[in-house]
Amino acid sequence: MQGVPVITAQAKTDKSTRGWSAGRRLTLLVVCVAVSMALLAAAIVLQLTQSDGAARREAITYSAKTIRAAVDGQLEKLIVIGRIFSASPSLERGEFTEFRREAEQALQGVKGIWVVVADPAGQQIVNLATPPGAPLPKRAPEGIATQRRAFESKKPEISNIFTGVYTKKPIVTVELPLFRDNAPLYVVAVAVDVTLFLGLLSREQMPEGWLAGILDRRGDFIARTLDHERMVGKPAAAGWRTIMNRDGLFEFTVLEGDTIVEANVVSALSGWAIGVAANKAVFDASLWQGLGAAALGGGAIALVGVLLAMMMARSMTRPAGGLEKSARASEASDRA
Repeated sequence: MQGVPVITAQAKTDKSTRGWSAGRRLTLLVVCVAVSMALLAAAIVLQLTQSDGAARREAITYSAKTIRAAVDGQLEKLIVIGRIFSASPSLERGEFTEFRREAEQALQGVKGIWVVVADPAGQQIVNLATPPGAPLPKRAPEGIATQRRAFESKKPEISNIFTGVYTKKPIVTVELPLFRDNAPLYVVAVAVDVTLFLGLLSREQMPEGWLAGILDRRGDFIARTLDHERMVGKPAAAGWRTIMNRDGLFEFTVLEGDTIVEANVVSALSGWAIGVAANKAVFDASLWQGLGAAALGGGAIALVGVLLAMMMARSMTRPAGGLEKSARASEASDRA
């Protein structure tokens, strides 16, 4: 009968060993699960971050296309105005005083738009921006070049930005050619103060850190949301001029020295480029924030998992430890 307690104590010791082993296995299992969950959480956060960056790029592309539609819509209205004045019987008869009266009446209350009539050589005949009877100079070189294209193409042409001879302001013109017996007769130019196009950019209510602008075919600013007064009529950054004839998303350095991500679209009507951009740091910030969130979230999940595993392992080994102590006490009693 004395051997029985010894066998019983040994069995209890084996259970203790098995308890420790089970605890270790459980700890390892929970740690593996916790690490897997942490990696999964990190992957989800990174995916959401990348989706956020893609959404930002889609947003600036959508804004650029929206502005292009607004710019083209405004230019089409100017073409319609030019067509109406081109069809004037008084202009056909060469009654310029009567034509001026009609045009002034039609444009009464309209700001930033006026009409110029010139001969094929570019000599102004009517200019609503000047007082009646004032001497009229020859048109600016850009105006003459645009009306020449209009006579050659026999359709409306849109100018680059230039300074008006009389107004001394940055303007663009829509030129409509008139012919008599298939020979150039006059050109009707609808002139526009470029602040009209700046207004189209402002309507978009750009978020902080965004930049929008319109370039003519030479790469000069027609309008710019940032520092318009100083930059109007001046060349854009070399990076933008390099890609201004292509649609798409591009990265380059602007005149202020910042690297931007820009959506560039080109107007088929005018050949102008419309760009909407955001500082690249805005896009990168969301990525780094996502990485930080992924690291913190994953680390927290892993830590909680390890602590949980340790607690569960300890709770399993406590009963086994008690059995081991009981077995040792019983063995000592039997020996005594």
